[in-house]
Amino acid sequence: MPSDKFGLKPHIRNVGYYVGKNYLVDDGNTSSRKALELMIKNEMNDIIILDGSHINGFVTARDIIKRVVLANRSLDTTRIKDVMSTNVLTIDESSSVEDAIALMSNNNVRRLCVTDSHGNLLGIVIRQVISGEYFYQVPINALQPPDKYICPFCNSGFETKEELSIHIDQVHIGVGRLQVRR
Repeated sequence: MPSDKFGLKPHIRNVGYYVGKNYLVDDGNTSSRKALELMIKNEMNDIIILDGSHINGFVTARDIIKRVVLANRSLDTTRIKDVMSTNVLTIDESSSVEDAIALMSNNNVRRLCVTDSHGNLLGIVIRQVISGEYFYQVPINALQPPDKYICPFCNSGFETKEELSIHIDQVHIGVGRLQVRR
């Protein structure tokens, strides 16, 4: 991979590097109240629901708030298997971060279960963690559509960096603040 203008070579790690290996597991029969208490006590935000080694789903604190509390259901009698997300997507630990971000974006999810080459659960990877790392390590020009520079404020497209810079100065920051006067 080429160096950036500072001579640094971006190092893009695979998904396995970002796996959170601390996670809670349950069979799904725990009450929503107990699940929330476990999450708070362990400072975690989700529980993976397993049947043996098979991933049935996972539940987050957000799921419980939306599907139990806001739906006026009982925290004591509603089991987490009744409110868990069953659309569990998995990704192999050797997959690229770019593939993980695309999978999450295309499926509108924030978490992926990460497995080894044999399908065994290794942990969870969270969009917020990998996307921040990804954008810091990938050169910005690699994220731009070919032959077009996009304004981060209004998504307008420009042919050159200079045109984009002038647009940002004039429209979003104020005329002349960053421009060199000639």
